[in-house]
Amino acid sequence: MESSEDQMAYTELTSGYASVAALRDAKQYLSWDQQVVMPAEGTPARRDQLAALSAQAHAELTHTQIQEALDQLSSVDLESSQNAV
Repeated sequence: MESSEDQMAYTELTSGYASVAALRDAKQYLSWDQQVVMPAEGTPARRDQLAALSAQAHAELTHTQIQEALDQLSSVDLESSQNAV
């Protein structure tokens, strides 16, 4: 990586992706719980919970900081493991 700004952009990007992955993991767990354990009366509340997690994941993925990090890194010569991100 060329500069500390590039490193900061990469850290911002991977941090944002990790946060989105955690939200998606929580959503998968709640979906599993809904199908296997949760009583049917809980469906409306669970629907709202899943929608909130989806909305938050979308907001984080489309946040300007993620776009700025992608823009910053678009012309940087990254290592192959970093390109995989």
